[in-house]
Amino acid sequence: MNFEKNIKEEIKSDDSLFDFETPEIGKKIKGRIVQKDENGLILSVGLKNDAWLPSNQLGENLSSVKTGDSLEVEIIKIGKDKIIVSRKKILERKSTEMIQNSFTNKKVLSGEIERVVLNKNKQQVGMMVNLKGRFLFMPRSLYEKNPPRNLDVLIGRNIKFLVKELKENDAIVSRIDYLEEKRSKNFLQFTSENPIGSTVKTKIKKFLMQKNRPFAMILSSNNGVNLFLHRSEATWGEGNLKDSFKEGQELEVKITKIDQEKMQIETSYNMTKENPWHSPELEKENWLNATIANRTKTGLFVSLQNGIQGFVHESEMPQQFNKKRGDQTKARIIKIDKDNQRLSLSLISKEESRKPRGETFGDKIEGGQTLSDLLKDFE
Repeated sequence: MNFEKNIKEEIKSDDSLFDFETPEIGKKIKGRIVQKDENGLILSVGLKNDAWLPSNQLGENLSSVKTGDSLEVEIIKIGKDKIIVSRKKILERKSTEMIQNSFTNKKVLSGEIERVVLNKNKQQVGMMVNLKGRFLFMPRSLYEKNPPRNLDVLIGRNIKFLVKELKENDAIVSRIDYLEEKRSKNFLQFTSENPIGSTVKTKIKKFLMQKNRPFAMILSSNNGVNLFLHRSEATWGEGNLKDSFKEGQELEVKITKIDQEKMQIETSYNMTKENPWHSPELEKENWLNATIANRTKTGLFVSLQNGIQGFVHESEMPQQFNKKRGDQTKARIIKIDKDNQRLSLSLISKEESRKPRGETFGDKIEGGQTLSDLLKDFE
């Protein structure tokens, strides 16, 4: 008697177990997984016999549960030796409530992509997402703006989504709607914490190109909000952005404009730095570190600090100059117009530039003659 009393008290104190009432079909009970294999689960439910939960009645992948987990199940069949239970029906009812809540209140759901859907022409038109045993259709256009060419790579991936369209016995779900909703919330939070005039830390996400030349950059904030940085606010000259900045580089920028309706944020990098055109280094005859930018028919452009560019006329270049784009060199300022932000530079010394072109590198040859001396013999 004491043993039976102790057992009953133990079961009563653990709401994960069922009491000693006679089991009935349709009754919900709770049980703990005591054994698992590829065919299903054995549950201890507080009855004389354990309950059997077939894998096709689990409502999700077997890999999602483990021995010791507690599950709510429903009795679907009673035998002499065992009772058979289902979790699938309970999950389906719950999924119906979740679907309605997502559609009405934009409640975010999550599920696993189960399989790809093909049309009559065997084209991949979407995928089926498993929401606790309920399979929902997601068109490929609602996964993301540029979905993978082959949707098979998404099978098994757990994703978040919203219900976009609700039908009587079906629903259309959208990951894009979830991403847009998340983006909107993040944008509102970011702009409330960082109004116009704020300085924020960002990373360069990518360059925006026009005619094979970067004209702006997309920056990413800590919470994933994108910001826009135009070239005119990133450099103080006409230099190529990629000469001064790299993808993944961290930048501190100042917020200059916020468009709540379009969810766009414009920034300035220049406003966080001193104007390099006011630098004391920009004085005539000073030598500066420079990077070869691009050549023209009459010379080449070189990039200096923070995007400042200067022009080197071919007459101010060493003979047989063979450096290429991206190479480092030293440049001497020969003319500066700070008002119009223009620099004329030279890659040779002041003394060398005064020599006739044929003698720029005219070291004395035998007998103290120069190249021009030797050429006189041919006149």
